[in-house]
Amino acid sequence: MALLLPAVLLMTAILAACTSVPLPATIDLRTIRLAPIAEPLRYDLNVFAAPGMGMRIGAYDAVLARDIARPPVPGDKDAAFTAALADQAGLRLGAELAAALGETLAAAGIPLAAGSEAADATLAIEFLYAGYVEQPFRPFTPLVMVEIRLTAQDQGLLFRQRYTYGTMPYLHDDLHFVPEDRYTFKDEAALLGNATLAARGLRAAFPLIAADFRTKFRPSR
Repeated sequence: MALLLPAVLLMTAILAACTSVPLPATIDLRTIRLAPIAEPLRYDLNVFAAPGMGMRIGAYDAVLARDIARPPVPGDKDAAFTAALADQAGLRLGAELAAALGETLAAAGIPLAAGSEAADATLAIEFLYAGYVEQPFRPFTPLVMVEIRLTAQDQGLLFRQRYTYGTMPYLHDDLHFVPEDRYTFKDEAALLGNATLAARGLRAAFPLIAADFRTKFRPSR
């Protein structure tokens, strides 16, 4: 993935908007529909050349999202890594995170609506980045960036939160979780040679995100 110059990152920081909208305390949701999820088409292996180049600020979000929405070039390292995670380890980030959030909502007494069933709100999950990154003096570590939004039937925004799971620097009001050391890899060969553990390192984000998401809801009466 092409890296943005620090000057461009600084400009986007100036233009950046708030990334978090808390759920109103007075709202009473009974059912929620899950919007179609765009699964990442690639899982990146990235080497960031300088500290801070991984910071997600402003328009940089769109660059990251476009990157994982493009299939990797056949034969490159991202293609091999993506195939290993998807085929060998069966990784489906979108479906698996949706399942974790669905269980969280069910525990709060708010079922996910099925099919064309009417719902009070729609839950959207958007991945901005998924893969492993290496920084100077750091091994490869997992990085998942995801935004979760909840909109009402009239399309009004009820809730928005961005989550960063990784050791990368972050800005704004993203909620940040740090992966465990056991999910670090010394080099690309180690990652490609243990797709199961690499996938487990990305999946470890799900319970952390779901636990925070659970705090936004009170049980339905």
